[in-house]
Amino acid sequence: AILAQGRQGAGGCGSRLIGAMSGGGRSPPLAPESQCGHARVRLAGTMVALSVAVICFGIIVPMLPEVQIEYFRRATDCRLSGETACASQASTAYGITQSLSSLGVLLLSPYYGKHSDSHGRRPFLCAGLFAQVLPFLALCTWNKDVRLFYVLQALAGFAPAPNAILFTVVADRVSPTERLQSFGCGAACIFAAFSLGAGFSALLQPLLGAGGLLRASTFTAVAASVVAMVLLPETLPAGNQHEQPRVVRSKSLARILVVPDSSRNEELLRSIAAVGLLSLLPEAGTTTIALFYAKARLHLSEQEVSSLGAHMFCIVGAGGFLWQTVGIAGLRRLCPSTLWVYQVALVANLLHMLGYVVLWAPWVLLLNAAFAGGPLAQPTILRGLVSEALPADVQGYGSGVLSSVEAACRVVAPTLFSGLFFAGGEVGMPWLPFGAGTCFVIAGSLLAASSFERLGVAEAKAGSESLLAA
Repeated sequence: AILAQGRQGAGGCGSRLIGAMSGGGRSPPLAPESQCGHARVRLAGTMVALSVAVICFGIIVPMLPEVQIEYFRRATDCRLSGETACASQASTAYGITQSLSSLGVLLLSPYYGKHSDSHGRRPFLCAGLFAQVLPFLALCTWNKDVRLFYVLQALAGFAPAPNAILFTVVADRVSPTERLQSFGCGAACIFAAFSLGAGFSALLQPLLGAGGLLRASTFTAVAASVVAMVLLPETLPAGNQHEQPRVVRSKSLARILVVPDSSRNEELLRSIAAVGLLSLLPEAGTTTIALFYAKARLHLSEQEVSSLGAHMFCIVGAGGFLWQTVGIAGLRRLCPSTLWVYQVALVANLLHMLGYVVLWAPWVLLLNAAFAGGPLAQPTILRGLVSEALPADVQGYGSGVLSSVEAACRVVAPTLFSGLFFAGGEVGMPWLPFGAGTCFVIAGSLLAASSFERLGVAEAKAGSESLLAA
């Protein structure tokens, strides 16, 4: 769908349309058709390589709890306090690592996004891909000691965020009215690849063992990432290179939220950032503790958790794929406002949190995974909303700001939800973090309704109030 959007791409393909959208009337010369075709082929090869890498990550992720718990069982005396203690310690350590990684994204994503608008997308995406695969390569090489994995995983957050740059690449190639569905298609490819990887993990673990499968998946992911770096074309319009963005002036998430600004662009970013901070927080925390929670609540072994996690991630990936394609496309046709579509995703998020609260059997966890597509679609919907409203020459900056919003949630959520999980386990209430997540989702929905009014979107506000009433 992205590649079929006409003569857009590297070296000025389609840059007249992009210049018109920026409002400045610039019309850089179009690249020859052969050059545009070459850029499309390179971009197609990049997407295939990235899909292979995501499949490998889908294989690896369900095995991470088993690797971490096994390390803490060997290196500490947690086994003397029971299996739940080892799971809690591993969950806390991984949560702190994710928080530190997200801190780097929070601080630096607007900076990287702003400079990708003037210096190109390719160098930032390559640096981000390298930083993402390095921790897993270390885990594969020194899988008996996860400390180096934790350090490299934390440092990876201070590199450019690949997802932010990838969405900007898509925005470079499509018109504003088509960006939400194009973002959905791109995210759907990621979910489909991840779901496929999780399925492979469940099938191949009994055959290859966790260690062999981890090594094979990691080296394949590294090779695919290298191929993607080599093939990736530059999609930034030639007329925008070495120019500074001219519309949005704030340089950090904190300044956007705090410093008053009368421009509509700043008001839009401020409202979306505030809503996103509340509504994205629960899913960011759930991702960190879900499998540890399942082990403690259902009294499962490490092997059972690994197998259940593979099946759960497979369902989550399939649900994310359906939401990003059929869900977004259908809701976009039914709803004139993207903000109203976001409220529907919030309803799915609320049901997802409640499903964890009442968890009593493994099949309930798998059924609840079907609702995860809505929460996982929220960042895509927010990106579509912001990208539709911002000019072409600040797309990277807008995407960077939204990455900061996601990172702020990931900084707070893993430590917060891991702490609530640990405290809840001590008093016999392991569901405590998901009860708190339910409250966050409701608060985000209420704030979204008031944000609609400030933005003057009457039909979206009416739809939001109807959903809240239901």
